[in-house]
Amino acid sequence: MALYSYEEGPAAQRTAACPPPLGPGWDPETAATLTRLEVWGTTLAAPEDWCEVRGFLGPWLVRAERMAGY
Repeated sequence: MALYSYEEGPAAQRTAACPPPLGPGWDPETAATLTRLEVWGTTLAAPEDWCEVRGFLGPWLVRAERMAGY
């Protein structure tokens, strides 16, 4: 698993609210609370292809969503 993207502040909030394929398409209320957004995923050598978007408020995980593909 590798960290593919890391955003903070307003950039994280905008990306969280964007619909796929540019973001997870989370509701605006959840997106507005985030201070950090991370996108983790499998490597190309892994047997499964997925990515996971993780939204944080400070050190706390607010929401995570795993999606098939990259």
